[in-house]
Amino acid sequence: MQQKVTITGLDTSSIKVLSKKACKQYLIEYHNGNNEAKDKLVLGNLKLVLSVLKKCNIPSRIDVNDVFQIGVIGLIKAIENFNLDLDVSFSTYAIPMILGEIKRFLRDSSQLKVSRQIKDVAYKILKCKENYIAKHGKEPTIEEIANILELPEIDVLEAINSINSVVSIFDPIYAENGESISIIDQLSDEIDYGKRVLNYTTLYDGLNKLSTMQKKIIQKRYYEGLTQFEIASDLAISQAQVSRLEKNAIAELKKLF
Repeated sequence: MQQKVTITGLDTSSIKVLSKKACKQYLIEYHNGNNEAKDKLVLGNLKLVLSVLKKCNIPSRIDVNDVFQIGVIGLIKAIENFNLDLDVSFSTYAIPMILGEIKRFLRDSSQLKVSRQIKDVAYKILKCKENYIAKHGKEPTIEEIANILELPEIDVLEAINSINSVVSIFDPIYAENGESISIIDQLSDEIDYGKRVLNYTTLYDGLNKLSTMQKKIIQKRYYEGLTQFEIASDLAISQAQVSRLEKNAIAELKKLF
């Protein structure tokens, strides 16, 4: 049973998909000046936009409806720029165009700020890829892009990475039967927990050896986050006394490590 998804007020389950033959015919008609054929191409390829959308990691703060509309812009650009002489299907050409528009939008909406210089290089790379795909029917390699733009490969890689949206280490990368694996689950853990437990134990023992006033000051200063002035007011002593007792307490604790 086909799942119903509503996006930008559109019931996607009711979208009709154009056959390859019909798509090619409408492309020919559009490039011969029939603008109604363009509308039919857009409506008949909306599911292509949805298929690209599903592969994108869209941050929760961004409305998926906005991203869908950006994807449609990419689809329209693909229709306008498609080369009928290419021996390649329209979907093969359109997918990178749609994805490029979406990535540009996500990049510009990213919480991670990228310098204008890198953004300009990223834009040139995307245009280079679009032109290369239109001419050759396939994506260029990093080396080919670097040669065309006369840039070091490392600069090309840096700019391409700047396009990618920021993800959380808690984002799921795999899910099945109600179980999911997050990015953090795949990161190596180099913490020496044995040493950490020993340090905690030593600190606990050390705190118990301090005077009552010293323990209160350490507790309020480093566990409750109070300032020396606030502690002095709370304990009815001078700030100078708080400072002296804190320094002596820390000196005692340092001897244990």
